[in-house]
Amino acid sequence: MGGSLFRLPVAQASAAGVLTLNVDSSVPPMATGVGEVAAGTTWAFQCWYRDVGGPLGAPHNFSSALSVQFRL
Repeated sequence: MGGSLFRLPVAQASAAGVLTLNVDSSVPPMATGVGEVAAGTTWAFQCWYRDVGGPLGAPHNFSSALSVQFRL
């Protein structure tokens, strides 16, 4: 995977492990600069989360990635 890295704001998952983050592509930071969302672009999203007692003693882990193509 290539391209720029852009971080969305920190969010808290529910006790069930569900993370919901509402984003508005019409206002900064997703409307301008490195975070700009443009029609026809494809972005990959992945969650980096704290995982106390994770595999091999790592205190964090990553979710599976999700690819999204933006349209008008």
